[in-house]
Amino acid sequence: MIFEEKLMKLRKMNGLSQEDLANKINVSRQVVSKWELGQSKPNMNNLIQISKLFNINIEMLTNDDFDVDSKYSSEAISELDDSNKENKITFDDEKSENDSTYKNLKEASSEFDKSESNNDEEFNQRKYGNYNNQSNTKKSKSGIVILIILMIVIIALVGRLVITFIDYTKEKKEKQEQQQSVGALNQQNKDSIKELNQEQEENLNTIKNEMEQKESESKKSEEELSHNQETTNNNATESNESFVSEQNTTNNQNTSSNMNNEGNQTTTNNHNSDNNGISEVEIMQFNGFIEMRKGTQDKFFITGLLDEIISSNQKNPNRIVVLEYNETTTSDADEIRNIKYNLASGKYDVILEYDNVGFINKVILRKI
Repeated sequence: MIFEEKLMKLRKMNGLSQEDLANKINVSRQVVSKWELGQSKPNMNNLIQISKLFNINIEMLTNDDFDVDSKYSSEAISELDDSNKENKITFDDEKSENDSTYKNLKEASSEFDKSESNNDEEFNQRKYGNYNNQSNTKKSKSGIVILIILMIVIIALVGRLVITFIDYTKEKKEKQEQQQSVGALNQQNKDSIKELNQEQEENLNTIKNEMEQKESESKKSEEELSHNQETTNNNATESNESFVSEQNTTNNQNTSSNMNNEGNQTTTNNHNSDNNGISEVEIMQFNGFIEMRKGTQDKFFITGLLDEIISSNQKNPNRIVVLEYNETTTSDADEIRNIKYNLASGKYDVILEYDNVGFINKVILRKI
């Protein structure tokens, strides 16, 4: 039987707890527990106290070949104490033998102490090893938790980066599409502007050709008008000469006629005096160019008419021609020029009004 089993058996046979046994030999309960668990061994002093307490030989305690039984109970111990008292002499006689045994036991105790020290160190190593293992286990668990957290954070970051990249790619694609759309619109606008420019050039060329044609027609008309005026002047001169000749003839006839003829001649003379001696030639010369613009005319001819009104008013301040246009009635040259510059393209109606003698005194201009 090994020492641990012997110690436990002796303690229980004597009805002692670990704490009771510890108190009797002046050690802690944990030390007794370690002895019984085989985690450590008692030193020599502890073995002596145990052997005295249970009245058992130290060799029997330490030698695994010996067993303990009921004779080492508390009653047996008491009886042994009495027997030891009676046999004290015998014990003294055997002391010399026990001295040699004690010496051997002392050496064994020394070795046992070394063994106990080694066992304590081993126990401490196991204890701290277990603590270290537990600490390492905790650290390992903590490391695993930290690793899991790091993995979660990394996954979240990667997910965020992926989402950001997707958004960036989408935004870039939208920008490219917008740029393409803007480029297409710009190209369309350029094409439209180019077409408009071409149309404007064509319209300008057309208008230029029309203006040149109208200028040519105007020059031709002016030449015809000048020729007509010369013809009219010649005709008027001939008519005036004929009129003078007829008047002389009439005056001669009136001289030899009766009083009634004299009254008629007087009436005729009064009528001629009402015209203040103005001939039809003068009226035709004043009205000629303006009358040619009577009726429906283009803007080009209307501008010529307005220039003629300004020129006529400057030449003949006693016979002013008034212009009426868009609720404006004026004879001022600057106002007439302003109307001229603001005329819109298109057709116009020209209406003329005359004074009691026959001269044009008002031109009415209306947009069609």
